[in-house]
Amino acid sequence: MADFSLSFEHLIEDVFQVDSLDSHLEGLPLERLGDQAGLWQKVLKATGWRMDEFDLFFRECYRANVWQVLRADDIRSQAIADSLFRYASYSNCTHAIRLMQVTLGLPATGVMSDADIQYLNIIREETFYLNFGRGKVASWLQTSSLALKFAP
Repeated sequence: MADFSLSFEHLIEDVFQVDSLDSHLEGLPLERLGDQAGLWQKVLKATGWRMDEFDLFFRECYRANVWQVLRADDIRSQAIADSLFRYASYSNCTHAIRLMQVTLGLPATGVMSDADIQYLNIIREETFYLNFGRGKVASWLQTSSLALKFAP
């Protein structure tokens, strides 16, 4: 089964080009991970979390609010779990799940179901990447064209 610690390390390393185990997260510009991460950082600092507790608590925010919503512990492929986790971290879980469901031909509910997990556990990683990648590009293009349409 997929491992949250590995996915979180990959996310931090990809975004900040640092070793997540050796860096102190409270000193990084966490808003680069998205609006939610920046908000969590501000709340944790404002409520007085000590530096030595910050990394652990920040990781737990991701575990509870992204990883567990994706039900990623039930996904066998670390690579598929990583891909969903990264995308959900930048966008949001409902959007990531719905996009995954649409691109894989599953009922688009925005909630990870048992059937979704079963499908993710039998699909080839290459097929997942091809379909999910196309869906992300199409979503980006749609968002970009809407932004241009309403630009002054």
